[in-house]
Amino acid sequence: GATWTVFHGFRNARSADARQAEGLARSNDLEYARLLLFEDVADVFYQTLSFQDQRTASRGQLKDLEDRAAELERRMKLGRSKRSDLLTTSNQIAEVRLTIERLNQSCAAMLELLAFVTGEPAAGLRVADRTPLPAIGEVDRYLAALATRPDIKAGEAAAEAARLDLKAAKSDRTPEVSVNGNAYLWRDPDDQKEWDITLSLEMPLFDRGARSAIVAEARERFRISELQLSELRRSSARDVRQAYQSLFYELRQWSELQAAIRIATETLELLQKDYELGRVSNLDVLSASVQLRGLRQREAALAQQLRSDMVHLHVADGKVSP
Repeated sequence: GATWTVFHGFRNARSADARQAEGLARSNDLEYARLLLFEDVADVFYQTLSFQDQRTASRGQLKDLEDRAAELERRMKLGRSKRSDLLTTSNQIAEVRLTIERLNQSCAAMLELLAFVTGEPAAGLRVADRTPLPAIGEVDRYLAALATRPDIKAGEAAAEAARLDLKAAKSDRTPEVSVNGNAYLWRDPDDQKEWDITLSLEMPLFDRGARSAIVAEARERFRISELQLSELRRSSARDVRQAYQSLFYELRQWSELQAAIRIATETLELLQKDYELGRVSNLDVLSASVQLRGLRQREAALAQQLRSDMVHLHVADGKVSP
């Protein structure tokens, strides 16, 4: 014997399609989780590079100050410089060494964090990046690619699953038509049983309230999924615009910072020459040196922040590379 449902408002087909859409949504959720993990790793990676570059800049500054201290000692023996100039320079050397130790601590901490997010031992990590500084196009180009972002595709699939579930719930209110058949391949000759086929029709008459409640619940779930998808589309566009604006203005800061570094370098060179001629004090030279050191550290931090924010822009756009 066999029973086959001929018609039930296509409930089973719609339920199967809904489960397939849910599977697609979970697959895109997994892809978006990987994208966010990539962003987290990039943040830690470039923060580690930033500390390393700041430490390199500080070490260069330390060497310059030590050279200057040696020159002051020579001039002091000749009676051309005061001991206070040497002490002031030595104080700057101590401050730079303190900064280097602080950056050593930050580098070690970030390497441990990088080891955690990558699953690799910290002792084997070598952080280096030779990619050029980023360049960006028009913001509309990034906004146009949002439709392929995995979380938006997951939201669309979830909304489609909810819509199909609503249709399946509505199908429960329709009549069910079934075919029942019995066949007898072996039987006693005295048995008069014959093959039979029966067409049955079932009507839902006394559970309208329960079925209506199920439909209403499915309708609200569909409405919620639509609103969540709408919110996700708006927030994703906001994420792209914010990441784009951050990168745009950081690139402008980079241009101004390079100009400031050139001026500060030239100023320091001129002050050192003027000090040799007795026109300025050692304090003026040290102030210019401190200013240049600060600009160099800002340059090191901004260079890696630019690369990190470029990753943020691409992740907001739904991909890991331009």
